[in-house]
Amino acid sequence: LHAARSICTNLLVPLVCFVKLLHRYVIFVRGQQQAAHLLQQTGGHAESALDMAGYVEFQHSYRQVLRAHKSALYAQRSFWKVLLHSNVTFTAIVKAFKHIEATRSRADKMYQTVLERYPLNIKVLRAYARFLEDVKNDPWSASHFYTEADKLEEQEGAEGTDALAALGSNQGVDATGGTKQVDEKTSAVCVINATGTIQMTNKVLLKMFGYRKGELEGKNVSMLMPQPYSGRHNGYLRNYQTTGVPKILDQTQEMVALHKEHYVFPITLCVTRVSGVGAEAMFMGVMKPAVEDSASVKAWVMPGAALLH
Repeated sequence: LHAARSICTNLLVPLVCFVKLLHRYVIFVRGQQQAAHLLQQTGGHAESALDMAGYVEFQHSYRQVLRAHKSALYAQRSFWKVLLHSNVTFTAIVKAFKHIEATRSRADKMYQTVLERYPLNIKVLRAYARFLEDVKNDPWSASHFYTEADKLEEQEGAEGTDALAALGSNQGVDATGGTKQVDEKTSAVCVINATGTIQMTNKVLLKMFGYRKGELEGKNVSMLMPQPYSGRHNGYLRNYQTTGVPKILDQTQEMVALHKEHYVFPITLCVTRVSGVGAEAMFMGVMKPAVEDSASVKAWVMPGAALLH
């Protein structure tokens, strides 16, 4: 029996290696295809196309590593649930330990791969620091990565991630629906996924809405809108995934936004899809304070006759 298990193990090792190599090759091919597609979309501007392709590739890698991180945390939670049972068998404990080790090892390898590709990315460094703290119980190593991330943030002047800066400088829509350069120093930029979860924001948006760095990422973008818009926004995203028919994409429109201090203010907003389709779609919103016309008065009224602004 032992010999049979050894033979099976030896047969599985090259298979696992092949799967890993195949996975890497698929990622590489997808990246090349995305770069070629973006190059065509940007009319031959190679630099902007590669910047956008790099941003898309980073988002995919970052989401994958966060899923592995979450799986490792779930494995730990499952272990403690096993211990809560009145009758705990040794087999159940061993199985839980093996599951913890497997998920932790997988997440650690994925983090090492992403860190090798993005060694100076602040988000990745801080995520790995949390992984070292929460999963590997290594606060000393985590402190090193936190310190490194803080140094990089200071060097970059707290401008946010390089991916957002590159994307914001190459993608935007003007009042007529055409693309043009977006100045991230004057425009508020927000990137969300297909479920409305905020992926990235810049300093201008944080200042405009009254938030500090890190308070918005991972939250739903509807928190930046008053009712009834906030209650309907997720439905708009679901409808777009289902039908593929855009309602407000690539159009500049005036609307009201909700400040952290719970007051509303008028803005101009333009949303465009920057990558992916369906559940993998990513959207970027570019906002500026609305220019008030002293010769006219505009009122925003809710369906219940409540005055918003």
